[in-house]
Amino acid sequence: MLSAFLAAHGTPRLLALGEPGHAEPAFRLLRNRVFQELVAAGFRSIAVESDRTAALAVDDHVAGGAPPPGDGFGHGPGALPADRELIAWMRTHNAGLPAAERLTFHGFAPPAAPPAADPAPGAGMVGVRDALMAANLVDIAAAEAGRGPTLVFAHNRRLRRDPGRRSPAGTPLRCPGPGAILGEVLAGRYAVILGSLDDGAAAFTFEGRLTAASPAEPALFDAARLPRVLGGAPRVRTGVPAERGRSPLDAETVAGCDAILHVPPMTPDPVDALAERIRRLPGVSELIAGPDTGAPEQSWGDRFYFAGAERMRPFATIVVQDVPGFDERSGLDRPGVFRLNVELGRAGFRELFGYGPEEFAAHRDGIDFAAAGRWFPHPVYAAQGWGSMVTPGEPQRAEVDRLVERALRRSARRASRR
Repeated sequence: MLSAFLAAHGTPRLLALGEPGHAEPAFRLLRNRVFQELVAAGFRSIAVESDRTAALAVDDHVAGGAPPPGDGFGHGPGALPADRELIAWMRTHNAGLPAAERLTFHGFAPPAAPPAADPAPGAGMVGVRDALMAANLVDIAAAEAGRGPTLVFAHNRRLRRDPGRRSPAGTPLRCPGPGAILGEVLAGRYAVILGSLDDGAAAFTFEGRLTAASPAEPALFDAARLPRVLGGAPRVRTGVPAERGRSPLDAETVAGCDAILHVPPMTPDPVDALAERIRRLPGVSELIAGPDTGAPEQSWGDRFYFAGAERMRPFATIVVQDVPGFDERSGLDRPGVFRLNVELGRAGFRELFGYGPEEFAAHRDGIDFAAAGRWFPHPVYAAQGWGSMVTPGEPQRAEVDRLVERALRRSARRASRR
């Protein structure tokens, strides 16, 4: 995705990749793919908008150390699957490599403070926090200079080369952010790719016109190409969801970058869509296995659903990978494949399969545990009354919802008797 960009612009010391809002899932996943591509091109580190001190524990983990106490991104333990995916991939990549060749993980935000929005209007000096972020990134670039370039990932507002706004009288209305400082300090050694997301933008907006140029898949638009793509006077999108600091593209933002990575409207990830339906049920709590949960690494990313907050025994799970030597008959390492598991109970199991859990062993050899869109006894926990389905889709939605809701009710009754 970035090979043509690097060929045209050269390889900077810091390559910044922005997201239009904090914790946008689409951009976290794209970041991971981009970083893997850049590692193949010689990049050896990534710096994210999170606590610099907390990130040291993540860096130790990706080098082979113990799991960090938090997720290292400032979003709460195990909050974002794409962040856990990045950490797991870096750790796997580093396995067996000498220290000088390992990938390193950096945070560049000042410790003990969450990421902040732009400095308040009328501020008369550069925000202390933004200045510290810029200084941290300059230090990171210097520390990594002998090993390779660094990918920087943060909100667009942090990264753009925006020199700030001034009134006609020259009074600062908004101070420059870290990207503007880096543009001055590093000059040509700092390149900026900002993120754009169309999740329902009108055709006449910046995002709408980018979608018209690439309606089916994410695309990178070099700054030299943007005037032709955007045409004359695109409008700034209104009604952008306020959550996670989302901000639309405007002329000033576009002027402060070397390229825009645009994501057009896309079909929701089926795992996320199913997880959201389960989370919305009354009284449900979700646990996503990760380095901070004490779960084994081969289960990171799997989701567990409980009736209430006690999390004693799940009533449903979503698993996204095989466990070698234990649970691998569904072929979950195939791209896009996952499995829903539901506690049916003895009666529900017999109703669905025509025989009881105690008879599973006699039927095991005739079951295709990798077939998508149909129920089958759980490959490992059938004897406990569990059933499974690989990659359930829209045709199975009503039956999936019915059985999940019934399992929730059973679990809630069991919890009330404790």
